[in-house]
Amino acid sequence: MNQDPALLQSLFEHTPDTVLAVSPQGVITACNAASEALLGRPLAAVLGRSLVSFVPEEQVPMWLDVLGQPGPSADLGLTLLDGAGHRVPVGLHVLSPFGAAGVRLVIAQDQRLLHDLKRQLETTLLQLSADKEHLMLAALAGAAAHELNQPLTSVLGYAELLRRKVEDSDPMASQLDVILQQAERMAELVRKIGRVSKYETKSYVMGANIVDLDKSAGEK
Repeated sequence: MNQDPALLQSLFEHTPDTVLAVSPQGVITACNAASEALLGRPLAAVLGRSLVSFVPEEQVPMWLDVLGQPGPSADLGLTLLDGAGHRVPVGLHVLSPFGAAGVRLVIAQDQRLLHDLKRQLETTLLQLSADKEHLMLAALAGAAAHELNQPLTSVLGYAELLRRKVEDSDPMASQLDVILQQAERMAELVRKIGRVSKYETKSYVMGANIVDLDKSAGEK
């Protein structure tokens, strides 16, 4: 049975997907208006050309297999080339309305928007995962700061009390001063830990990374 390109053109003119009628020799004999948008070429530049001329070279064998086996195609990552040579991901359904040896109707669905949505979803999921980690870090830091602050307050209090009772000339005075200085240093670190709201790292010895408390606490 001979195919009628004009009939095929009218049948598929109103579908939003690209429809290409491909002869047994692989030549495009009819196409619809949606082909212009997907292929980035006027219809006149599509008709009469081989389908594989719009296919990346390494995908030609896969396209030939798809054309030889009518029906919906699995997600093979197939693409078509637009007028600028860019790859357009497509979902395919191949029909054989005139028998196994006749014309093939290739229905190609432009999946650029779907791929963009997938990438946006992946980016969003990664961001949500990072945000969740940051929230967990902030919660852990807050709990740690709270637990550390109580015994540290006692250390500072007793050290200050002892220092007031010791004369400056007493050898123990310098030792108590060291205790007070280091306890105050620890108090500053605990304060920073309690203000951690994000995860920032800095280089450490042996190529390791450790949390940068100043940046994580939002301090310059």
